Amino acid sequence: MTTEARHRAPGALANLPIGPRIGLGFSLVLIALIAVTLIDHMGLQHSNEQFRRSEWLTAQTDTILDIELRMTDLQRRVLAFTYSGYSGIVIRVRGLVTELRQRMEEVNDNLDNPEQRQLLTRMLELFELYAHNFDRAVEERKRHDRWTDEGLTPLNARAVVLIQRLQQTLKREDPAIGATLTFGLEDLLLAHQDALAFQNTPDSTLMQSALARLNAFEAHLKQVAQSAQDSGQTQSIEELNALAEQYRTAFFGMVRSTRAYLFLIYVVMAGEAAELDRLADTLRDCTLAQQSELRRKMDQDIRTARNITLSLSGLTILLTAALSWRIARGITRPLILMSNTLTQLSEGQMDAEIPYGDRADEIGAMAKAANIFREEVGKKQRAEAANRAKSLFLAHMSHELRTPLNAILGFSELIAHMPSTPSEQHGYLRIINHSGNHLLDMINDILDMSKIEAGQFEAQIAQVDLRQLLDDVTSMFALKAEQKGLDFRIECSAEVPRAIQTDAGKLRQILINLLGNAIKFTDRGHIRATISVEHSESDPPTLLCEIKDSGRGIPPDRLASIFEPFVQIDTSEREGTGLGLAISKRFATLLGGSIEVESAVGTGSHFHLRLPLDIAEHVPASPSTQTEFLPMAQPEPNQPAYRILNVEDNANNRLLLETLLKAAGLDLRTATNGAEGVEAFRQWHPDLVLMDIRMPVMDGLEATRRIRALPGGKTCRIVAITASSLSAEREQILSADFDGFMSKPYRNRDVQSLLEQHLGLKFQEQDNNCETFNTESGSHLTLPKDLHSLLTEPLILGDAKRIEAALDNIEPKHPAVAAMLRDWAADYQYQRILSWLDDDNDSGRTHNGGHHPDRG
Repeated sequence: MTTEARHRAPGALANLPIGPRIGLGFSLVLIALIAVTLIDHMGLQHSNEQFRRSEWLTAQTDTILDIELRMTDLQRRVLAFTYSGYSGIVIRVRGLVTELRQRMEEVNDNLDNPEQRQLLTRMLELFELYAHNFDRAVEERKRHDRWTDEGLTPLNARAVVLIQRLQQTLKREDPAIGATLTFGLEDLLLAHQDALAFQNTPDSTLMQSALARLNAFEAHLKQVAQSAQDSGQTQSIEELNALAEQYRTAFFGMVRSTRAYLFLIYVVMAGEAAELDRLADTLRDCTLAQQSELRRKMDQDIRTARNITLSLSGLTILLTAALSWRIARGITRPLILMSNTLTQLSEGQMDAEIPYGDRADEIGAMAKAANIFREEVGKKQRAEAANRAKSLFLAHMSHELRTPLNAILGFSELIAHMPSTPSEQHGYLRIINHSGNHLLDMINDILDMSKIEAGQFEAQIAQVDLRQLLDDVTSMFALKAEQKGLDFRIECSAEVPRAIQTDAGKLRQILINLLGNAIKFTDRGHIRATISVEHSESDPPTLLCEIKDSGRGIPPDRLASIFEPFVQIDTSEREGTGLGLAISKRFATLLGGSIEVESAVGTGSHFHLRLPLDIAEHVPASPSTQTEFLPMAQPEPNQPAYRILNVEDNANNRLLLETLLKAAGLDLRTATNGAEGVEAFRQWHPDLVLMDIRMPVMDGLEATRRIRALPGGKTCRIVAITASSLSAEREQILSADFDGFMSKPYRNRDVQSLLEQHLGLKFQEQDNNCETFNTESGSHLTLPKDLHSLLTEPLILGDAKRIEAALDNIEPKHPAVAAMLRDWAADYQYQRILSWLDDDNDSGRTHNGGHHPDRG
């Protein structure tokens, strides 16, 4: 059989397009499916009603469980009041009573079961009685405290004063009577001691001991009264007898109040609480029983509906198979052949046979499209080669731009640190430096895009401290957001691990681009960045970064193109290259993730960044922070006089390094190309060679190879200095026998670090006026006196909401103090905070001339 005969479609349906053929067969199948759908419709409606009923019962069960938890918390706080008598607990208990009452009333309004309504009505009645008894217990406690504070303590003090005054008279007249009075004073003090002990530990033994001591005191008074010699002594003894009787009355009042509020709490309210727990358990069990019965009915209905659906679906499948077999002979086989052909073409087999070119239907159109595809692939391959050439050109152009930019940034920084520079010119220098950095960012954006298009970017996966990375990004944008009056926050869920495996540089660049755009296009309102873990039943968990702002928003017609290169969100903005979102999109894809956006004009934008979550085993050590804009320090005295050779073809860059190194008192010589550098090394034998790579006459690679071959060349330190940003070229440089690498543009402190690393030079340290404070004890932290009042009253009342509000007011000007106090408040260490405030007042740490950690 010939190829043409094999590829000819069989049957009369061959002349029909594929669409009508498929429609003819599946119209019959559709009729059967409609029948199945109609039969299932009633079952689905019934199932939906049952599901809604189940969801309602589940919500009711959750509410009842919440009521039980709140009841447990209420009982715990009532017992806490018993031990401490703290008024702040009373306020919280009454607040819980109000909340529980509202919750039970809400549940009662939604219940449709008479038995459950009866149980909840009984709970409400019993709960009201419980709340009333708590109020009675509070009043009894207050009465107990009044008997102690207004009765026992002042009466005891008055009696002691009278006894001491009487002792002074009687000891002179009759020492024996004075001794009796001394024994009486001891009995009175011991009686008061037992009374106070009974207040804290209501034990009947202590009460009897106090009464016995009081009786002994009265007996001693009678002995003294019999020996009284004048009316003044008699009057004092009678007054002491009256005070003893008043003390006895106050003591009995305190005992009655103590027993009354303890009886209310431990007997009456405990019984009511137990009954409330029992009723809540019964109500919960009743609701769970309803849920179980409903699930049983749902399972039975589902099984019935499934059996009916399976029967009808089997019939439909048989009909579909019979019709599909006939139609597939003219469609499926040709599609498989065409699919194989297209696969061969996609694999680069451009000489593959393309069948069915003479057909008039869609398969014939596919054959024609395959021919066009073969032609387009050749064009695409040529375009990719041109694109790689473009990327290489951009990389070389970036080198040529970085070289003069190094001189611009270096000299502007050098002039800014000169003592003779007028102060009004510092602003101009900052503008030059800022503009140079902005140009460098634009060059990097364009180069990054060219690297992505040329396929030169690879993910550098390593362990990353995610929390530290987020802190760094926050510090970058916090000031800019504050200057624009924006509420800027980066919030990280507790579920997010601290250490993950990813490319830190690319993740940081994505966040910087997204947050930079958010701040740039948001004039008022807020910017929120939320980091969380997104779970899925079928896929592994992912790291979700959501960035939401209240800015201008993106027009709908521009949403589809914002991730394209050189496309700007707002065409009125002149700043930037329009590459930030394009680079972010490609970086996210490179890391195995994605970026999506939702936006509306006038309401803001919402970006979703999803990345694979790979948890690291260890948290990497935080890198040291490099100070970029500090001037180069002076070397310490009495160090070796090292020789440094600078090989650089650019006169401006030679002058920059010469100025920096000679200002530091180092011996320096220069050469303008590689050949001069080799000759200078042969004659001078320097200790360090700073070698540019691209130079006329002889490049840096060849010059380094020749220097290594000279005497002393193996021990000399040679550092490559280049403006190239191609990773392949950097790898070539480091493999060409160089000891190090420094990229242009560089900073003053980059040069200092290079000298420290390769020559071992030590530089004089600069005092950064840093100070460490002990926030564990708060010994160095202070707070102005006018802010103490914000915290004192809420702490005494135990009002957590007011405490948090006060700390929010303190935090903007005193963040260290607010952080310390917030940690203590989280553990309910209210007394510790009050003690710290008292110490702060007494020690005078808050005087106006004192140093405050938050103000530097």
